[in-house]
Amino acid sequence: MAYSLRLPRKFKQWKVKIRDRETVEPPHVTLLRKTQAWRIDLRTGKFMDAEPDPDDVPEGLVKVIKAEGNWQ
Repeated sequence: MAYSLRLPRKFKQWKVKIRDRETVEPPHVTLLRKTQAWRIDLRTGKFMDAEPDPDDVPEGLVKVIKAEGNWQ
């Protein structure tokens, strides 16, 4: 079952999921907005794909995810 992260209201158009059945790839969080998806590696904290452009993701959203994930 996928884990969904609750976000502040200002990010209401975004969804954040960690899917548990993706065994081929490194563990990652998926950021979803409409039909686009960005993936962030949970081990390194870096975006896994060049497309769509990682600069399209608000910096505040990435900070919320990293704070919630406790990536120390």
